[in-house]
Amino acid sequence: MLSLYVSFSLFSFVASITPGPTNVIALSYGGKLGILRVLPFILGASIGTGFILFMTAMGLTQFLFDYPLVKPVLGFIGASWLSVMAYRLFHLKSVEAQGTLADKTGLSWFQGCGLQFVNPKSWMMSVTVASLYPSQGMSELLHYVSLAIIFALIAVPCICVWAYLGKLANRHLNTQTQQARLNQILAILLFLSVWWAFIQA
Repeated sequence: MLSLYVSFSLFSFVASITPGPTNVIALSYGGKLGILRVLPFILGASIGTGFILFMTAMGLTQFLFDYPLVKPVLGFIGASWLSVMAYRLFHLKSVEAQGTLADKTGLSWFQGCGLQFVNPKSWMMSVTVASLYPSQGMSELLHYVSLAIIFALIAVPCICVWAYLGKLANRHLNTQTQQARLNQILAILLFLSVWWAFIQA
């Protein structure tokens, strides 16, 4: 079982550190709010993904497979919602312009957690875990709770890396034009990552 958990830890690292909607949002808001202000979002995203992983592995989302239309419809709704976020980010002019709303509300735990339920990447990863990392004789409940906790613990520092990269990037952007260009690049990355995950799901 130890080798399985080591393998899963490596899988969790790769899944968490590679580009996706959550990481792009952490990169964007980490640049203007800092890691501490984005940390509730990061914790919510990590726990939310772990929860989806657990539900999927335990078969609590089996209806997604019993009714073939449910999965693509939910995926399309989620991808569309994230695309709206990408559109809004694309049209923000600068870090200061973003701050007018975000500095008042910040990024909450609930936003990070809720995002995962419409994030195609989270669902695709969870289905993969359910098929690649079975319980192998031990209690399914204990096994999949362990996997969910391991994933969440690994995801937190991985997403923090993206938030820190955003902070570093903004230190070198001295004009509103440069900041607006960064917003546009991040918006495009968010849009592409969302629909790529949707197509692959």
